[in-house]
Amino acid sequence: MEIQLKNYLETLYPNQGDTLFQTVKQLIGPTVKGERRELNHRDALLITYPHQIQDASSGVEPLRLMSKFYNNHLKSCFSGVHFLPFFPYSSDGGFAVIDFEKVDDEFGNWADIQAIEGDLMYDAVFNHTSSKHRWFQGYLEGEKKLRDFYHHFDQLPQPGSVEEKQLRMVVRPRASELLAEFDKDDGDKTWAWATFGPDQLDLNFSNPLVLLELIKVLLFYVEQGATFIRVDAVPFLWKELGTNCMHHPKTHTIVKLLRTVLDLKAPQVCLITESNVPHDENISYLDDGHCEAQLVYNFSLAPLIMHSLEMGTAKHLKAWVDGLKPLPGTTSFFNFTATHDGIGVRPLEGILPDEEIFELVRRMEAKGGFVNFRRIDGEERPYEMNITWSSALKVDDLQLHVRRLLCSYSMSLVFP
Repeated sequence: MEIQLKNYLETLYPNQGDTLFQTVKQLIGPTVKGERRELNHRDALLITYPHQIQDASSGVEPLRLMSKFYNNHLKSCFSGVHFLPFFPYSSDGGFAVIDFEKVDDEFGNWADIQAIEGDLMYDAVFNHTSSKHRWFQGYLEGEKKLRDFYHHFDQLPQPGSVEEKQLRMVVRPRASELLAEFDKDDGDKTWAWATFGPDQLDLNFSNPLVLLELIKVLLFYVEQGATFIRVDAVPFLWKELGTNCMHHPKTHTIVKLLRTVLDLKAPQVCLITESNVPHDENISYLDDGHCEAQLVYNFSLAPLIMHSLEMGTAKHLKAWVDGLKPLPGTTSFFNFTATHDGIGVRPLEGILPDEEIFELVRRMEAKGGFVNFRRIDGEERPYEMNITWSSALKVDDLQLHVRRLLCSYSMSLVFP
């Protein structure tokens, strides 16, 4: 595995592999020959925001309340908890992280999280940081080491220029501008790459110092008891102008490298990638089952279940299932219904005709849902439906509503 680690570093940073390999080895420290995690049908995680349960009258931190509630009432139903980001943050429900290693004081502390009697999944929000992160603030202040921690432009690319045309090729999950403008302390302006919005600035993985810092964070999560580590927004990690900046080969190399670091230091920890994209692109992060993620979110399943129940036909769901290829034995789908983001639309591409996708979106809007759009060649396309699962399946008949919900959950439990 150490040879693989060295090869991955050399692939990412030609002519620097040897030096970086020695540094990463030092970060890893003594390697561990442990058993790899075996997953089965009994593994089921509760996904929750860190402040989901609150008691204003008691003054007890939400994470401590959640741990107590889980241990007393839920541990017989679930094998663990996926806590959505509990770090200090500035926006996006926790995903604009200010400090990767600190628990927000408002929520509690690491001990409250570790009190959970079960597995723990932490988010590795490695694509970007908050604009308030000390790295970005240090860049604005002129700290030399941090100059290339982020993708940025010293001048805004002019319309019609080569750079501007290349930036228009970039695939976006949002309709906001790709570049966000900031004032630096020296009086100059800078335009930072912001895939997910102006408060979330993309880290520059072509700078090996960025990778080294994030390996430290990964190992810190292991020390804090992680059983699963979820790599957020994985398709966007590596940017290269002249490409669409999705699923870059070096993105896959980064995932392989993170998996290798875990296999050397904590083979019991599973890596799960979050890639809200069409099915074939999504499962590419499983590779052969031995070198990338052990788990991927089964993003196509949730909207297909919703479509089947809403439209009264399972023909598209059945056709998709019939075409599924067996996954490598060491990997698994991570089945779910809705997440904190709602229900993704892109995973329906190539499965449902466009007119049926738009009809499903229209119906969710009629039920009070909102829709996130992304821009492609000047045209806006639906990206996510922001609606709770219960609202999505709601009908006037309460008894039928409950039956639809139970049916949907059962389907997610019995699929592979």
